[in-house]
Amino acid sequence: MTFPVHAAVGVGVGILAYKYVPAFQDERVVLIVLLALLFSVWPDINVAWKKMNQHHHDITHYPIFPVGILAVAVYSSILGTENLEFVIFFAILWLLHLCLDSFGVREGMLWLWPLSKKEYSVTKLSNRVKLERRKITAHYFKHGVFVAEVLVVAAAAGAILSSF
Repeated sequence: MTFPVHAAVGVGVGILAYKYVPAFQDERVVLIVLLALLFSVWPDINVAWKKMNQHHHDITHYPIFPVGILAVAVYSSILGTENLEFVIFFAILWLLHLCLDSFGVREGMLWLWPLSKKEYSVTKLSNRVKLERRKITAHYFKHGVFVAEVLVVAAAAGAILSSF
């Protein structure tokens, strides 16, 4: 998925979290929404050191890490540790980012890493050869990625609008 989709979903989830998570209601809505936006796009920070068409093959896109963070946070909350809501929020938005990236056109997600390096994608993956912008755009529309992005942004917009 594209940056605007990740951002829209982050804002939508942030507003929903502010509305329905009691611990977040003590904070300012702007803080929660900004954190959600940051958390939802943060896995793509690796484009600073990876090529764009290979950034799903890096530590920020391996599900084992947010799942591990989530497991530790849940276990810690069972033991009575308080104030883990932001850690859980971070891990959930990270996983949501990876789910959205499963609609990749050129790259899938390595959902089973380190056990497997097989890429999984909801849409058909094109060859890794460098495609012209026109061909990438045609592939984007042909295989439903555009429709998926419109639906995701519409759902995020619904969440945002329902908060007013």
